Amino acid sequence: MSEKSGTTRPYSSRGHHLVDTGRCRVRAAKYPAKVSSNVSLSQSGPPETRLPADSLEVQHLVGQIVSVTGEASRVLAADAVRLAPRSSLVWWACGRSGRDAVERYAAFRVGYHRGLDALRANGWKGSGFVRWSHPGNVGFLRCLLGLQVTAGELGEHDEEERCRLFLLQLDPSGVPPAELRDSSVQSDQ
Repeated sequence: MSEKSGTTRPYSSRGHHLVDTGRCRVRAAKYPAKVSSNVSLSQSGPPETRLPADSLEVQHLVGQIVSVTGEASRVLAADAVRLAPRSSLVWWACGRSGRDAVERYAAFRVGYHRGLDALRANGWKGSGFVRWSHPGNVGFLRCLLGLQVTAGELGEHDEEERCRLFLLQLDPSGVPPAELRDSSVQSDQ
């Protein structure tokens, strides 16, 4: 065979070929690789990851946090963080009760990263749907939305745009209107 760019020539008797890319020669298998039966391909799109919901105790405490304002909200948020430091929902409530954009941004950032950890622990590989319709996903998505809003408040518009696009990738149906209304965090100073 010719050694021109993109051509192959036998490499060994084991079924391998050299592929000349024009820049270098790389070893390639003669036969295509088999797809593992463990890979789940969906005709409807990427896989969907569903995080487990927070305990009823945590959900109740978050409800209390958002029902009060000022210092009382921050004290409850600190208690909630001690109770469930890995909960994105708790970090969202903590961010929502922050005194200023910097405090809110920091809490939303922690909640976002806790959510990424939880997603990976539940099989997420860095892509695929994480929808608002599943209650366990809401804390992570709220933190990401809070991060978007506070990044804009802080003038970090590239981060604001990245968060907006990531939210759309995770759930193409968009942010529910109720979440958009609630993303205006409390400001009682």
